[in-house]
Amino acid sequence: MEIPFAALAALEGIEFCIIGAGPAGITCARSLAAKGRKVLLLEAGGWDWSEQSQDSFVGETIGDKYFDLDVCRLRYFGGASNHWAGWCRPLDAHEFAGKGVANIGRWPIRRSDLDPHLPAAMEIVEIGLPDADEPLKGGMLRKIDVSFSPPVRFAEKYRDEILASDRIFLCLDCNLTRMEVAGGAVASVAVENYAGAHASVTAKTFVLACGGIENSRLLLWCNAASGGALLKGQGDTVGRYWFEHHHATIGDAIVETGFVARRTDPDAPRGESMTLLALTPRMVAENDILSCSLRLHPTSGGAAKALLEDVACAAPNWANWAAGQLWTGQLCAHRLQATAEQEPRPDNRVALGGAVDRFGIPRVALHWSRSELDLRTLREAAKALGFYLAVQDIGRARLAPWVLGEAPYPDDVAIAACHHMGGTRMSDDPATGVVDRNCRLFGMGNLYVAGSSVFPGGGHGTPTLTIVQLALRLAEHLAADEAESQNVDSGAPASLHQ
Repeated sequence: MEIPFAALAALEGIEFCIIGAGPAGITCARSLAAKGRKVLLLEAGGWDWSEQSQDSFVGETIGDKYFDLDVCRLRYFGGASNHWAGWCRPLDAHEFAGKGVANIGRWPIRRSDLDPHLPAAMEIVEIGLPDADEPLKGGMLRKIDVSFSPPVRFAEKYRDEILASDRIFLCLDCNLTRMEVAGGAVASVAVENYAGAHASVTAKTFVLACGGIENSRLLLWCNAASGGALLKGQGDTVGRYWFEHHHATIGDAIVETGFVARRTDPDAPRGESMTLLALTPRMVAENDILSCSLRLHPTSGGAAKALLEDVACAAPNWANWAAGQLWTGQLCAHRLQATAEQEPRPDNRVALGGAVDRFGIPRVALHWSRSELDLRTLREAAKALGFYLAVQDIGRARLAPWVLGEAPYPDDVAIAACHHMGGTRMSDDPATGVVDRNCRLFGMGNLYVAGSSVFPGGGHGTPTLTIVQLALRLAEHLAADEAESQNVDSGAPASLHQ
């Protein structure tokens, strides 16, 4: 049910307070409520987009060119699902192990820890499983598949359910401003609405689910406001190891028509098919790079003619043959795009800026830049595709000069995917992470973090499905932990809990 801000002070018996009503927060709240738990769900925005709410997302980016931070994030009920494109793919099992001798992006859990929650997550986002991968000759590439959510807008799908619930209490326009810490736990949180009214909220357990940038910003601010009590002993890890998925157009190619995938491109105006590829674990390991996926999008005949003219300079006989094949429909031209994992580096971080928002909270300063490994990953993936097409004699690729290191990275290509990950990364060691494998903040007995900010690595796949899986896993852990606590308090035998 929805409750007014003025009713917060009188609310009693709240077990779980979830701050943020995006895919992670809504999923966690619904799952806990289904297990009979009483949940308070706080959302900083309203039912719809508003300038007053969105203003708190204004910030600055320091480093490479990036999107305006108040444009690539949404601060109202439903969160990022309100502009989600719907792409879904579970993280590959090998992504959890990390890359290279430094184990870049290594998770403290494995995919087997998330697999039990995959069926429920698929039901939530309304997808089926993608088709199995198809290895290609040479061992460098594999054809992959993705699933497409309608896409599900969490606000539309779950609004009526939450309003009708007698276990979820939703308060809109409710902004977190402070966390009060006592005895190694969060005792209460201070909140404020846009009319300037204040309230204090108590609960047994708190979950921060405000997004891949805001989770770090709020933790940094609440720690500063508490005199360092919130992140005591954590060092300087919060906000660091932030990363994205690189998006880039890497060139174009002429490819045999038979080399097609099983997917229709939902973003194409005429619904053309697209070919989806990814690097194999072997390719990643042998070249000491990160994960990357490639998309081949059909283009116009004019683009094919221009490409053949360029190919003719290097391979005239093949170009003459290809011209005939193109005319009869045996070949077609494609635009080549890549989505690459980014190296999680401590220098890429969410920090507090100098300016403040209307609640007195410092605006975000996002430090973000590409590393040599980021660019090398894109380059090696592009070369692997060009090599495969030529060796198999099914096509030729023309790579952009910047991909080959012959020009600087351009500012006029797609920058990234608005996939905000890291900053409160999961780890078994507080020296290298912010939350443990159950998403509990190190050093705090009752504060948890949900969403992609806990990702240690992102692989090449989109994060939403994994966010939902993690939220379901967190809710299961919280419910079990609370049940065990009640057993101990009542004197009943407690089960072993790991």
